[in-house]
Amino acid sequence: MHDRLKSPHLTVDNLLMIPDTRLPPTPRIALAVLAILLSLAVPEAGAQAPVSGARRLPGDRPLRKFPETDDIRSRLRDEVFLAPMERAMALKPRLELNDYGSWRLRVEIKPDAFYLLLVPKADGSFPVWGQGAWIVKRSRRDGSVTQAKVFMRGDQEVFLRIYPFADRAKMDVVAYGGVLRREVILPVPIDRLLVAPVADIVRWTSGTVEWSLFSPDPGLYADSRKLIASVRERLPLFDYVEDGAFDGSGKPVFISTGKPQPGRGGVNCSGFAKWLVDGIIKPVAGSWLEIEPLKERREGVRGTSFTSPYETSLDPFFGLDWSRNLAFETARAMHPSLVASPAASREKITDNDVLAQPFGLIVPGLDPLNGGGKYETYPIDFPTGGYRVDGLEAVLYILAMREPGRFYLAAFNVPDSSAGPELRRYTHVAALFPYFEPDGRFAIAVFESGAETGMDSLTRRYGGAFARLVRFPAEAEFDPPPLPPR
Repeated sequence: MHDRLKSPHLTVDNLLMIPDTRLPPTPRIALAVLAILLSLAVPEAGAQAPVSGARRLPGDRPLRKFPETDDIRSRLRDEVFLAPMERAMALKPRLELNDYGSWRLRVEIKPDAFYLLLVPKADGSFPVWGQGAWIVKRSRRDGSVTQAKVFMRGDQEVFLRIYPFADRAKMDVVAYGGVLRREVILPVPIDRLLVAPVADIVRWTSGTVEWSLFSPDPGLYADSRKLIASVRERLPLFDYVEDGAFDGSGKPVFISTGKPQPGRGGVNCSGFAKWLVDGIIKPVAGSWLEIEPLKERREGVRGTSFTSPYETSLDPFFGLDWSRNLAFETARAMHPSLVASPAASREKITDNDVLAQPFGLIVPGLDPLNGGGKYETYPIDFPTGGYRVDGLEAVLYILAMREPGRFYLAAFNVPDSSAGPELRRYTHVAALFPYFEPDGRFAIAVFESGAETGMDSLTRRYGGAFARLVRFPAEAEFDPPPLPPR
């Protein structure tokens, strides 16, 4: 057996730039090299991938038990937060205590502003982004308070940004780069907010902010975690084979022809997605899926007159059709009375598409201190592409909170220069599992082509492209086609 790299994030940054869904044949030597490299990159059996996002802390409290510091901030308002600029900038680090624990007070000075930090002890240190941390930004020009940043979870990417607005204040809500709410008006000025408990902010904005997004119940993701572990332990047995999949009897075949593969066989991205779905269908239906129904082109529910000439020659919607067909077969297996006719099949094929539009702006790059208010428009284009990949993490966080116990197949839609700049093709499929660890940390497991990668890898490869999401149940029982031993 090959020695394997332990980090799943070293797997396919370069390899999977090659789309592997229904492409023209690749030279035999290139295929062999690709198979070897993918084999080397698969994590060891039983190896645990790191929680996505290294700067995420365990032990977050639910919103109803949020670690408040209004008592400390009230004592510090005139002495620190609103003190004359020279005195505030000369602050020496010190510890403050309350019923929620230890908090470190310190200052950081930058060229145009200085920041007063009140951060909790968490995971053995005092990270800037600990749950309940407050960072007050003041101008070095006149000492005025220009922003307060409050971390809602032990994660540098989940926070409130509060800033002055005439005699009141406004607030933005940000999670994983997505601006979930913008310019929510608060009924008091920024000076009053510096000593307000977060519970008051929640109460004032309960009709405009989806505060339930900040109180996950890790127990709801037990089946997801079990399924992820089941997939991970089998990854060392996968080989990459272009156009490869396992058929309804568990035999390795080529998707395009149905002919048997030589040797021990393997999968491409589409074949891996089928293997995964087979594993959750078999305990319910008693069998795995046949390949031919999954190849059906769904021309009546996608495409335009522009793409019609390419349906046969380039099959531009293969990844999307394949994902939707897998979801349809899953629903039919779990609810046998769902479909009674071909007409019903056509009507139901898009039932598991994800169509949520949770935000329209993203934050490009997150500075833990400043957080910034320089937002960019986030396009969501369901008719032609879906979600832009650089905002998928925020979308998946919201889906995890709203739809616990699900995973998603992402069909990536990228330009195809061989047919002109206007044509885009669904050339790759990956399985995305957003979930929460038992200790409360948010994570996303990413599996593609028989390997585990990650959201950073997807964003590097497809950041400016789009992906459609199709939902599936994350079942704990898992019985996929067996993989031949090495």
